[in-house]
Amino acid sequence: MVVQFYQDRATFAERNQMRTELQQIGSNDRHRFECRVIRFGIVSNRFSPYKDLDETILLGDVYLLDENGKRDELVTDHLWFKRTLQFQRIDAQPGDIIQFDARVDDYYKRDQYADYHNKVRDYRLVRPTKIKNISRPDVKVDVPSIKEQQEEQKEKWKQERIEKEKREKVRVASEAQIGYIKAIAKYLKVDDPTDGMLFTEAKAWLNTVFSEHPKLESDMKRAKLEEKKEQTKQRNAQIYQEIKSGEKTFEDMAEEYDLKLPTVKRIYKEYKED
Repeated sequence: MVVQFYQDRATFAERNQMRTELQQIGSNDRHRFECRVIRFGIVSNRFSPYKDLDETILLGDVYLLDENGKRDELVTDHLWFKRTLQFQRIDAQPGDIIQFDARVDDYYKRDQYADYHNKVRDYRLVRPTKIKNISRPDVKVDVPSIKEQQEEQKEKWKQERIEKEKREKVRVASEAQIGYIKAIAKYLKVDDPTDGMLFTEAKAWLNTVFSEHPKLESDMKRAKLEEKKEQTKQRNAQIYQEIKSGEKTFEDMAEEYDLKLPTVKRIYKEYKED
């Protein structure tokens, strides 16, 4: 059965022994192997500019073949490979028996059975070539080459950019853009340009303004801070005058301005001392 790989999964000790068998084969020569396709998967690809994920293929019950092409010994219970063009062209599907040439290589992996943060040495097969589908030897799938796939991806991105530009030409400016532009126009004392403004027009207007006023953002922040200080000063003066006149109490002022009672008393004391 295809799922036999999962039902008769090797123990950790047995798997270590099989990996040792891979080590004993050595990495000097390429050898012929036979196995069963279990399933497909995906893995993150951070280094390719063309795609974020790579397809993978899980192979189970991997046997070393002798000179006569017969199974010699079981070298590992499973191996992962990227699902390259060669795997795609033979249409390798779960349950199929396949053969390939490969070389043994060592690598380091996390020891998930003991200390996950500790890396242990293990062995694998790399650079599979001459892949054949023994279960379905006559199957051939026409798969585009890597270059053709990259060109297809480039064309797809080009069309996506064109569609994005089309959408932006009729896209209305966002509320955030409108609010920001209104604030800048008010600060610069110029007419408000936001009536019916599109997204691209808003970007162009902002780019023009900031090119003409490089320090505009810092100047606006400074002006806003000064305005806030002035508002606080006027509020504190109002609190002092109303309490001094006896029109309102400390508690009334705390409730009206949403302040804590000790804060109102501190404001009154500071103004009284001045």
